[in-house]
Amino acid sequence: MDAEEDGAFEAAQLCEVWDDLFADCAHAGNFVNEIKARKQAIVLAWGFPIEYFPIVSALKDAGMDIWWFDGNREAARQSFERRGTVALRLFQQQMADIEANWPEIESLFGDHIIQVVGPGRSYLRPAEIYLRMFGDAVVASEPESSGTVNAYSMSPAPTTKNCRPSNS
Repeated sequence: MDAEEDGAFEAAQLCEVWDDLFADCAHAGNFVNEIKARKQAIVLAWGFPIEYFPIVSALKDAGMDIWWFDGNREAARQSFERRGTVALRLFQQQMADIEANWPEIESLFGDHIIQVVGPGRSYLRPAEIYLRMFGDAVVASEPESSGTVNAYSMSPAPTTKNCRPSNS
């Protein structure tokens, strides 16, 4: 589920618990419990702005398995520009925020950091990302939909709050 896509939380019927999370990080447990209560696993892809770092930390504390997808910054910039969906200045701000806060990011995500973007805009295949996240035992029974595990936390697309994109 792409947190930055219009209507994603409405479609998943998660609007209320997502909005509550932004109102107070103490509601992180409610969001995580709602996700875990689902019969189908949910991968939440969110290139969050650094000001929402406390929310991500609260989600981890509440039991969410969090991952940071990182990589070659120049290749990421080239891909970002090629997409052309968000102003380049927002990407540059996100990269500056990541650099300035890297020790905290690295501390929170620990060994859950995967280099997914290589030089020349080469990308780690979704199956390889899945394998690194979940290991050999699970990959044999990998559901078809897991191929969508390709979110990049480096990507500063608009953030969803109140189930609507912000005006960035």
